[in-house]
Amino acid sequence: MRGGVNVASGWWIGVMAMVVGFIGVCGQVEPGDERRELALAAWGKIGRQSFGEAQREFMEFLPSDPEGRLGLALSQLGESPGDLKVRKEAREILSEVVREGVGDELEWLGRFFSARIMESEMQMSDEVKDVYRKLIEARSGNPLIELLACRLALEKIYRAGTDRQKQEEVLSWMKGLEGCLQTRAGRREFYTSVGFALLENEGDEEVALDYLLRADALGQPLEQLRADCVLAIAGVAERVGKMEVALDYYRRFLKEFFRDNRRYEVERIVEKMEGGGADGGR
Repeated sequence: MRGGVNVASGWWIGVMAMVVGFIGVCGQVEPGDERRELALAAWGKIGRQSFGEAQREFMEFLPSDPEGRLGLALSQLGESPGDLKVRKEAREILSEVVREGVGDELEWLGRFFSARIMESEMQMSDEVKDVYRKLIEARSGNPLIELLACRLALEKIYRAGTDRQKQEEVLSWMKGLEGCLQTRAGRREFYTSVGFALLENEGDEEVALDYLLRADALGQPLEQLRADCVLAIAGVAERVGKMEVALDYYRRFLKEFFRDNRRYEVERIVEKMEGGGADGGR
């Protein structure tokens, strides 16, 4: 199982990049709005992982602004992710942002990163899971908050192990969690994570296939993950006897990912399947 969050991890940096994009989309700049321009410039530095520069700009230009304090906390974490003192200071700043929030996106982002720091210190304790569950059930419509559903689902899937009865109980429980997801990005990440986790944990392959197909239908923007998903769908479909689906996805892999080193093996599979009439005579 993926363990507790490491704020130095690529995952953490990737989430920061999502925040930058989110702030950029929401933060439309009116002509002459110098504060907004400075804020977006500082967020851009976080996106480029220039955390020290971003930290200085947030401290200089936006010291009392909730958005500036959020940016300061994240730039501090980005620059010194393993420093316990920095983590404590960041947590205090995020708590202030949450306390002063009015249910806006800044408050939700503050809640998200506070929860993730909490996990980094306590692992997936019952207290952390309860915090995650309440944030998800609030149906914020914030895609970052909805990423926490993946954390909860993966923890339960891996804890169930290969016991099919426990796996079925987890799948039933996850339906309620899934119903709280309001965003396309949140659902896509949930379906992708659950599908791959079920395969890794020797779960029901037909259920895993259904989750991966739903993830694929929502569109995966990351090319490598899209390639992995397409190939996984093809392989699982072949194993459960859905040969037309398998062949369609193998062909799609060859068409979309011609630079992928796995294409040579896929070409052999397609040749064999076509020779055996796996496409149903199409």
